[in-house]
Amino acid sequence: MRKLVITVALVGLVAPVVLADDLNPPPWERITTPNTTYQHWDSWFDWYVTGEYLPDDEYNPYYEFGVEDGPLVVDPYGFGEVLDEYEGRPDVLHLTDGDWLEIMLPNTDTPNPQKDIYFQWVWHWDGAPSYPEIYDLFGTIDNWELEVLESYPFGETEGWWYEWFKITIYPNVDFEEIDIWPAMGGGDLYIDQIVIDTRCVPEPATLGLFVIGALALLRRKR
Repeated sequence: MRKLVITVALVGLVAPVVLADDLNPPPWERITTPNTTYQHWDSWFDWYVTGEYLPDDEYNPYYEFGVEDGPLVVDPYGFGEVLDEYEGRPDVLHLTDGDWLEIMLPNTDTPNPQKDIYFQWVWHWDGAPSYPEIYDLFGTIDNWELEVLESYPFGETEGWWYEWFKITIYPNVDFEEIDIWPAMGGGDLYIDQIVIDTRCVPEPATLGLFVIGALALLRRKR
């Protein structure tokens, strides 16, 4: 299995519920668009292992063997804690300086040349941020690009920030691990929510066939 590690250092088929602060849905239709996933963490509840958090809402059909193989946020050492409230926001995940999170995302193994990842989060912190860094452990990615789409102070209580990243990798890989931790020496990190959307981007020829097929289906229905 190919595996991409993305390091972010501070900086039934039912439509998903849009939770608070999911401000920028991706530029495709969630659930109905092929080769896409969606996952949203906000309440930070364990499934049955301490330090492993299930999403509040998700659509990710690319795992088969149980919840531990699905989208999951993992605190490897279990040092994090969930606070009932912090600086005006409920259900906040607290990481101490030097701790980190690993976000496990199974994905489609379709061998398309590109994957787009949209990453939103709301966090509270007092130190200087670092930019995301991407590592390809198995040498399967030819190139990657990072774009900071939005980054600004957020909410009614001072200290909260909202950020929205677009990460593009070439080619698609079938599993991502996104790591998050406080910037070196930056102090503790408080995370209110994380939203991640991914899409394995089809080649232009494949996309054209999909459009032609959809148009043919519409004609038959008429």
